[in-house]
Amino acid sequence: MREAQRLVADRGEVASIVQVLSSSSSPATRLEAMLVLGRLAARCVAVQQDAVREGAVPPLVDMMQAGTDEERCHASRLLALLGQHASTHQVILQAGALPVVLRMLRDRGHRAPPGLTLQPATAPDGKPLAAVGVVCMLVHNPDNHFAMVGEGLVPLLVSLLHRETPGKTLTYALASLLMLAIAEPRHAAVVARTGAVPLLVLISREGSHRPVNRELAAALLAVLCRSQDVQVDVVAAGGIPALARLMAEGTDGARCYACEALAQIASGTDVRCRLVARAGALAPLRSMLAPGGSSLSTLWAARLLKVLVQEHSALREVAEVPGLIALLPEVLGRRPLRQQQQQQQQDELPPTAAGSTASSPHIVPGVTTSSSSSVNGGVNMASMDVEVQGEVAAAAADADLEKAQAQLAWVVAALAANRLTRGVISGVGCFLIRPLVAMLREAQAGWPSSLRGVISEVGCFLIRPLVAMLREAQAGCGAGLGLADVLEGLANSRQAAAAAALRGLSRADDRLAALVNAELALQLWLGHRVELPRLAEEGIASDWYPPME
Repeated sequence: MREAQRLVADRGEVASIVQVLSSSSSPATRLEAMLVLGRLAARCVAVQQDAVREGAVPPLVDMMQAGTDEERCHASRLLALLGQHASTHQVILQAGALPVVLRMLRDRGHRAPPGLTLQPATAPDGKPLAAVGVVCMLVHNPDNHFAMVGEGLVPLLVSLLHRETPGKTLTYALASLLMLAIAEPRHAAVVARTGAVPLLVLISREGSHRPVNRELAAALLAVLCRSQDVQVDVVAAGGIPALARLMAEGTDGARCYACEALAQIASGTDVRCRLVARAGALAPLRSMLAPGGSSLSTLWAARLLKVLVQEHSALREVAEVPGLIALLPEVLGRRPLRQQQQQQQQDELPPTAAGSTASSPHIVPGVTTSSSSSVNGGVNMASMDVEVQGEVAAAAADADLEKAQAQLAWVVAALAANRLTRGVISGVGCFLIRPLVAMLREAQAGWPSSLRGVISEVGCFLIRPLVAMLREAQAGCGAGLGLADVLEGLANSRQAAAAAALRGLSRADDRLAALVNAELALQLWLGHRVELPRLAEEGIASDWYPPME
């Protein structure tokens, strides 16, 4: 089929099909032409661009506007297929497709009234609304967002968030709303004001929906919860137990989005933090942190834990989850993926490979040495692309793991600082010291030796005045200067987190303090100079280092 598609594109046969589509007066002939063109354009960018260039868009828009129900359905699907490449969007918009698509949605859907008694927005024949596919295609281009929101797209999409909406149509509607909300906070506010929050909570809670729809609903809730006002609406709509349930039974992506939404809700007030802790969100964190899970799920579980341990009641709830604290040493000692791959490659080498001086050919990944299969001078481009993608994915996974370990180190510090949870963390403290010292050593390894000691001694005292300076500058100019980024950078600082955890363990138990000193002495004997920053006294830098109770 791919060869046939390329052959049709090379011979210029697309123009003849478009001619039939635009000139025929027979509905049956036009339908046949649309089916043929759809078959040829599927997963073939060349055919898609040729069809748009030859003028297939105007007759499709005309059929969407004045054709029969069957013609409108097939024309919408074909237009969504032809618009998969962003270069065709301008032609589609100039042909007047957006008002026609919105009119189709408005005729068969209903705006959400204040009572949220929505009607199913399906076609009379029971088929999904193919026009939503065109919307989802156009919304991939951020340049189209303001025009689409200005034309009233958001209320029409929200009207599709109904139990009886076909699953694929609901997927397109959720994906379109998500892309609008991610790209622009003002559009996210429009989505929230249109009454989407209760409907999204319902979709994320009900297991009868497709898993991808529950995941998209959780992702949209996570984006909307960046606003404090929306957090109140989510709590009022029962979003906390719904998201906690999704953490237990959803896909890996859905669990990450649910964690993100709950972390934002819990960071608002202590009351919400306690609600999240008691809603059943803690037990699923154990499986998200367990070995074998993705680094992204580990990161979001760690972030939610760090938010929860800042409230005393939720802190005790965390300490009482069976098996959760016992997972912390393993996660903190988990090696990055690239280190594991390098170790695996070294283990697979033959014993003489490292010291061999034989004249064996130098093997480069993605480069073949066989002259019979030489492509582009012996370079296998497909293999190189796969390897580059794998390296990028491994780097992203390692970055997520490092952030997760920093977040969990703060959790250890909080558990060690509270007298009610100190005994729980002391039970696994001896297993935590070595990975924490390793984190501290790796974080300080790249620092110049002349600066390392100075920063270690006074770094803790610099945090509060620096943040105060940034806050004053931000208030003076009336615009954000990245304070949130600074705060998140401090939270993800592996050195600060590991130092806080080690200090907390040392203060919590004399036996652990002796083990910390012994481990630092061992590292010095091995040639690794590890500086344990001197923590501020009581009342200084208390925003970052929890006080002992």
